[in-house]
Amino acid sequence: MDSKDPQRLTYLSSLVATNPKSSVPIGPGQVINTGNYVTREKIGTPGQLMFMVLDTSADTAWVPCSGCTGCSSTMFSQNTSTTYGSLDCTTSECVQARGLSCPTTGSAIGNCLFNQSYGGDSSFSATLSRDSLQLANDIIPSYVFGCISTISGNSIHPQGLLGLGR
Repeated sequence: MDSKDPQRLTYLSSLVATNPKSSVPIGPGQVINTGNYVTREKIGTPGQLMFMVLDTSADTAWVPCSGCTGCSSTMFSQNTSTTYGSLDCTTSECVQARGLSCPTTGSAIGNCLFNQSYGGDSSFSATLSRDSLQLANDIIPSYVFGCISTISGNSIHPQGLLGLGR
């Protein structure tokens, strides 16, 4: 845990206090055996419950998806969501992805794939995707996240990460 985590939690809680319509459930990570703060949310339509780790130093979000190699038993089933879609290499979001991997030959436009390292000893491969994200009663349509297909190492959080960086 970062020494500034309590200050970040106080700040995030103050945002909820100024907007009484929002109430995002944030709690300690013991429910998924981590020392980080977690939030309970639903991804997709219909919503699938996940407990994602909050990371104020990360700008991206990622979730283990069905068919993932090396993932825990809790995965987002993108095939059952009626609002799920993968993003292709021509989207503006794809250009911003670190570890980008897009086809450079042929006329077919492929999915936006990327690879990232995490925690010093882990890495993952994912497809940049879009679906609805529900935090408490608030729904964010077309939320962009990485749909993880492969994990190596032990530092990847089992149900994903919700990046709240700038």
